[in-house]
Amino acid sequence: MKKSIITIVIVSLLIQTISFLGLLSLEKRYGDFDKNSYSVPVVGQDSPDFYVLSKNIRSNNSFSLDGKKLETFRTPGYPFFLALTGGGTASLVFSMLITVVSSIFVFLIALYFVREKYAAMTAIVYTVSPSVVFHGVVFLSDGLFTMCTLIAVYLVFFLIRHWFLGGLLLGYATLIRPIGMFLPIIVIIFLLCRKIYKPIVLFLLGFSIIVFPWMLRNYEYSGHFSISSISTYNMALYNLPDFLDDTKYSDKIADLEKTYDLRSLRNSDILKDFVAKEMEGKLFAYGIFHLSAIPKFFISSPIRYISINTGNIFNDVIGIGRPLGEINILNVDRLYMFLLTALALCSIYFGYKRGSVLEVIVLVSLIGYFAVLTGPVAIPRYRLPVDGYILIMAVFSLVSMIEFYLCRNFSR
Repeated sequence: MKKSIITIVIVSLLIQTISFLGLLSLEKRYGDFDKNSYSVPVVGQDSPDFYVLSKNIRSNNSFSLDGKKLETFRTPGYPFFLALTGGGTASLVFSMLITVVSSIFVFLIALYFVREKYAAMTAIVYTVSPSVVFHGVVFLSDGLFTMCTLIAVYLVFFLIRHWFLGGLLLGYATLIRPIGMFLPIIVIIFLLCRKIYKPIVLFLLGFSIIVFPWMLRNYEYSGHFSISSISTYNMALYNLPDFLDDTKYSDKIADLEKTYDLRSLRNSDILKDFVAKEMEGKLFAYGIFHLSAIPKFFISSPIRYISINTGNIFNDVIGIGRPLGEINILNVDRLYMFLLTALALCSIYFGYKRGSVLEVIVLVSLIGYFAVLTGPVAIPRYRLPVDGYILIMAVFSLVSMIEFYLCRNFSR
């Protein structure tokens, strides 16, 4: 096992180093990816906010974007990490090491389903996948969130111990990305199925110690006992515009933004009332729309996502979106994700046949949790926390198929 882990570490660090140097080279040649005065590794979507928040933590001891108004939209988990590690080269090195640790825990979880050589292959494929590599070399929160959840899942669902530590890790993960808030429900159901009751208290205590102080801080500032305002904000500014596809709605949101800071928890009641009014009589239709986005969650292209977040520079470099003979590279990427997902679904059957159905259901439940809660904005970034589980389940199914249909036997 030691040899496998060393191989995973070397491959992970090597591919990330090459990728980071490649991003630097492209940026030097083409200019800033985001045209926002920041440079690699401050790339893509939320990265500038995280970077500014970490600077203000270090310089002003305040969690604020402008140094004055308290931030209730972003959560402190990732900015605190950047502040603690300096927000420069050291932070980048730690980000790479986070990806290495995630890959190791993918390997350790895979060992519960397949033999070591297949588990090592799974971890190596995971660590060289474009989305994993990209999030290891830029300042986005998803890599740290993924590592925390992977370790917590390994401790709670597979070692079936260290409940308090598992709770602490999932609590911290929730302060990185609020989508983790309801993950304890899956843990509690698992422990009840195992007829293990006392550890539930330890787990919830660890989770609460991390999460509740931040919720109390937000309550004192805004009157709302909440992790963040992000869920309502995303619903109003991303999900509903796609659902309604109405210019009048966009105009209403624009007018509302002129009057209120919609990112602030202090104004969340105003935004909730606005959303409720717009959703009146359309709840069932929206539910169908929301669930119809689940396939997109599984087959969205990591390569296209990386291209968009690097100013579409890759379009010129490797011809993304252009026909390569009869093949389009994005379609190949999506086909790969489709096949992985199909194989992962087959794991439920093979888990039943091999006596590991509960462990399979745990991973499938985690995958489904993120697929359902992510909703219409189903970019590969939001799939990163479960990419490892999808790959593990796919390899488990593939190995099981080979052993059963070719050898007519399962090795346990």
